[in-house]
Amino acid sequence: MNPPRSEVAISQDGVPIHYDAQGSGEATLVFVHGWCCNRHDWRHQVAHFSARYGVVCLDLAGHGDSGRDRQRFTIPAFAQDVVAVVNRLGVERVVLIGHSMSGGVIVEAARQLSTTVVGLVGVDSLWDVDQERSPEHVAVFMAPFREDFPKAARAFVRPMFTQTFDPTLAEAIMSAVAAVPSAIGTQALEASLSNGRNLREGLDEIKIPIALFNSPHWQRTNMEAARRRRIDVTVLPNVGHFVMFEDPETFNGLLDKAVKAFLGLR
Repeated sequence: MNPPRSEVAISQDGVPIHYDAQGSGEATLVFVHGWCCNRHDWRHQVAHFSARYGVVCLDLAGHGDSGRDRQRFTIPAFAQDVVAVVNRLGVERVVLIGHSMSGGVIVEAARQLSTTVVGLVGVDSLWDVDQERSPEHVAVFMAPFREDFPKAARAFVRPMFTQTFDPTLAEAIMSAVAAVPSAIGTQALEASLSNGRNLREGLDEIKIPIALFNSPHWQRTNMEAARRRRIDVTVLPNVGHFVMFEDPETFNGLLDKAVKAFLGLR
C-alpha cells in the first residue's frame, strides 16, 4: 500500500489546512478530530479503511500542523476547513466522521457540501441534539478556562477516560490538550457549547443518514431526541470518550457497517 500523501488545502479565510490522504474506493472517509486534538487520533482506522476506501485525516485550523491565523475559531469556520479539503480532493461520495466537538462540525460541513456527503458518523458526539445552553450558562462554564486554560483543560479531559484506559496515553492526551494555545482552546470550546441552535438548523436542513457511536461513560445520550431526528445510535458500554482508541476493533467493525449502509452495499 502506498504511504499517505500529506497535502494542504486553503480554507475560506486563507488558513492552510493540513491533511493526510491514503487509499481509494467507492467513497472517501474524512475523519475530523475533536476539541484540542489532531489528525493522528485516527491512526487505528487508517490502515483498516484505506484498503477499501479513500481515507483522509485532517487538522482543523489551530490544531496540529494547520494554520492558526484566524480571527475566530467557530464551528462554521471549522466546517469550512473540512469543505476546503473535500473540494480540493474533488471526490463525489464522502462520509464525514467527527469525534466529540466535530459532530457539530461535520453537520455544518454537510450543509455546505450538499449532495457530495452520503452519510455522517458522530463518535461520542451529539449527545443531546435538543440542547441549547444559555449565554449565562456558557459564561459560567468557560470562566475557569479563561483564568487558567492548561489547568481547566486537564480537569475537563480527565473524566473522559475509563479506569482501564492506558494511563500513559491518557496523560499524553491531557498534556497535548493543555498545550493548545488558550485563545484557540477557549474559543473552540465556547463555540461548541453555544452551537445548539445552529446544530438543529443544520440537522433540519440536511437529508442524509446519521449514525452515532457513543459511550455512556462521560455524557449520556438523549436517545429520544436522536430518534425523533432518525439518528441511529449505538452505545458502546465498555469504553470512554476516545472510542477509537479504546476498542478500535469494535469501532472499526461498526463503522464498516455504517459506511456500507450509506453506500447501499452488503
